[in-house]
Amino acid sequence: MSVYSYCSKSQYPQRAAKRMIGFQIFCYRHKYKLSTEVFCKRCGISPKELEKVELGLPSPGAPRWHSIRKVLESNNLQLHIELRPKEA
Repeated sequence: MSVYSYCSKSQYPQRAAKRMIGFQIFCYRHKYKLSTEVFCKRCGISPKELEKVELGLPSPGAPRWHSIRKVLESNNLQLHIELRPKEA
C-alpha cells in the first residue's frame, strides 16, 4: 500500500483528496503504459469518466467517488491518504 500525505489550506479537503488520487491513477497508467481504451475497459468506465478522475476537476465536473472506487478496485490499487491542514 502506498501512503501519501497532503498539506493544504483548502477549505475543501475532498477535492484535494480526489486530485491526489487522480494523479496517482494517472502515474500508474503511464508507468505500465496502459492505453486509455484498455484501462477503461478493465475498469468498466468511459474515457470521459477516466479523464475526470485523473484531472480531479472541481464541481460540476468533479469525479464521483463511485468512479474512483471502481478504478482503484479493478486495478487492485491501495492508497492511504492523510489530509492535514497546512501550518501557517
